[in-house]
Amino acid sequence: RRLASSNLRDVGLQLWAGALVLSDFLLARPHLFRGRTVCELGAGLGLCSLLAGRLGAKSVLCTDGILDAVENCEATLLLNDCSPSGNVQTGVVLWEDPPPRPDSVGLHAAATFQHPAKTSPPQASLQPETTEEGRSLRVEGSQLGEMLWGAEVLMAADVVYDVPGAEKLASLVHLLLTEGSAKALYLAVEKRVYFSAATLRPEVTAYPQFVEDCEAQGLVVEPVNLLDIPVFFGYVRSRFYELVIITAPTDDAAAATTASTPATIATPREEHAELAKGRHEEEDDIAAAKLADQPEEGSREGWEIGSATPKSMERSKEAPSKGRSGEKLVGEEVQGLEPPSKRLKT
Repeated sequence: RRLASSNLRDVGLQLWAGALVLSDFLLARPHLFRGRTVCELGAGLGLCSLLAGRLGAKSVLCTDGILDAVENCEATLLLNDCSPSGNVQTGVVLWEDPPPRPDSVGLHAAATFQHPAKTSPPQASLQPETTEEGRSLRVEGSQLGEMLWGAEVLMAADVVYDVPGAEKLASLVHLLLTEGSAKALYLAVEKRVYFSAATLRPEVTAYPQFVEDCEAQGLVVEPVNLLDIPVFFGYVRSRFYELVIITAPTDDAAAATTASTPATIATPREEHAELAKGRHEEEDDIAAAKLADQPEEGSREGWEIGSATPKSMERSKEAPSKGRSGEKLVGEEVQGLEPPSKRLKT
């Protein structure tokens, strides 16, 4: 369920290309989400959350800051046979005012999150919508906090389109990556160009601001090569689409925590890089096999000693080639034709 077009408040009810880019990534790298707890921020229609659940995620929290968008996600999930007892749940999460982190969740000691002035209605006033059967996919309160802060993988698509929102998202992502259980955020964006009244030229402002805010807080932002990601949906990618992996810095505390985890568990960046490396190595092996069938540069293989002509180019008298009218070709002479001097008339 979606709108063909929308105003600024209802942008979450429209399908944006960033969700298709992120969905392509999910289909191309399902092992990054399978068996893990996942949270989508600014889910909009909930396409990526639905797909993550179908690809085997342990649990998926589909969130948005707009109640209408969350209710629409619930309806879409129910239409696609997602039951309340399934692995996909919905919830209203305000980036500037997320639910408090339970003491049992997180990599670091409890830290008090100072909420800024609240500009939206309290979450307690947002009641879940139920279907005719009385079913609801909505989670609230402590359960919402546990799923948000306990998510191992974060994902978001086309959620950076204004500077204030970019600042709020960067702050929330920093908290979830440093104080929660999240290891990485996979973010797909379409860089939107606006005409700047300050510089009198077209500029992309919101996304660079988001990246700058993340890096200022010590987060690592790495782009994913979209040429490595197949296109599974019917759209045309442009140079304005980008997919990045955002992770927390590896400080001493993070290194100590990593040392206590099994060595077989790789970081999201390592998993993605290893898969891309394997694909490129396979391509290199195929190219090397083709080169092995060809003589090395400077080799005389296939050439007769003392001759400047490859054997394949020789024309022997025992097996002569044929000319245009059936004449035998020997060297550069054509038998059966008179020399040009005898055929020309003056």
